[in-house]
Amino acid sequence: IRLGRGMPRPANPELPQQLLDAAARLLDERGDTSFSMRELASQVGYAVTAVYRCFESRGDLLRTLQLRLFEELSAELGALAGSGSSWSCVGFWTMVLTKSL
Repeated sequence: IRLGRGMPRPANPELPQQLLDAAARLLDERGDTSFSMRELASQVGYAVTAVYRCFESRGDLLRTLQLRLFEELSAELGALAGSGSSWSCVGFWTMVLTKSL
């Protein structure tokens, strides 16, 4: 997890990961990114200012979440490719998806 340039480190080093986990849950529940940063902060029991200590903006948080989800997908597809399955092009598409970020 990268912190925004010049952003002070949060008091809780696990907070960026907790925020990403909460954002993923909200995304899964709603099917879209309509949640607010204030709502996200309340999900983990912090004030909204704590969110902005971890991420420069809402867009920064969503890009970081997108990257994390692509990395998880990449790992799962890599495991499929290594299992002898018929997914011969998995490595190629994994590379394309992760490089396009």
